[in-house]
Amino acid sequence: MYSPFGERIEVRIAPAAVLTEVPVFDRPGKYRRRGNREVRKNHKYLIASGVATAFLLLAVVPTSWLRYGYNLTLGRWFRHSVESRLSRFGAAAAARLNVADLPEKLDILAFKQEKKLELWGKYSGNEYRLLSSYPILAASGKAGPKLREGDRQVPEGIYAIESLHPNSRFYLALKIAYPSEEDIQAALAEKRDVDRLGSAIMLHGKGGSVGCIAVSNEAIEEIFFLTARVGVENTRILIFPHDFRHSPPPTDVTPDWISERYRMLEAELNLKKAKIPEKIPQE
Repeated sequence: MYSPFGERIEVRIAPAAVLTEVPVFDRPGKYRRRGNREVRKNHKYLIASGVATAFLLLAVVPTSWLRYGYNLTLGRWFRHSVESRLSRFGAAAAARLNVADLPEKLDILAFKQEKKLELWGKYSGNEYRLLSSYPILAASGKAGPKLREGDRQVPEGIYAIESLHPNSRFYLALKIAYPSEEDIQAALAEKRDVDRLGSAIMLHGKGGSVGCIAVSNEAIEEIFFLTARVGVENTRILIFPHDFRHSPPPTDVTPDWISERYRMLEAELNLKKAKIPEKIPQE
């Protein structure tokens, strides 16, 4: 064969036997089925390895790391807001509280020795009413203030509520504004490291406690509901070593500045004149 330019072109045709060795065009169905089987087998391997990896992570990686990773990834799409939480239990919590009028301000009183917690509402005319009371299920430490990170102490004094936590790992939580300005000033005076006073002190639902206060899940629903409706900015928590209505504040205490805090707590308690129930229902 010659090209239009007069050059000779050689064309070689492969034998028929060679052509029949190319399987893709000859019997495509067979190899497509084989490919599907390979894909299914690979899927099984992937699923099995994924399950094994998940079990390994659960067994080895600390829960706090897993939760942190979840919150950064999938958890960002499934997190609750305060209102979405209230939409689930708010009506039931309000019915249990049976509070006709919301107070202007809310005080949460926590007594460490007695392991009890009380809700007090402040109404017009400086009138305080006892709204509810609950047993404290867990609170680490002993009488005395929190002085440093890791001492397992629950703080003592009058604290603001910093925020509501609808996604707490203990169901629901109120974050206590610790350390306060008074805590920082006391630490500076005693040359303690103000960066290591501790943090993330919570009033939360059922669970363990390391420097926090734990109540039942029903109790935290009611406290969470009232705090949300009254306003975080109008809510305080007053934490006592024991109930000063039954015995006076301790006098021989260290550090010295805690005595002044006890006097302030006692003055606040004297404003609340309602009769206190002797027994708190146990759950």
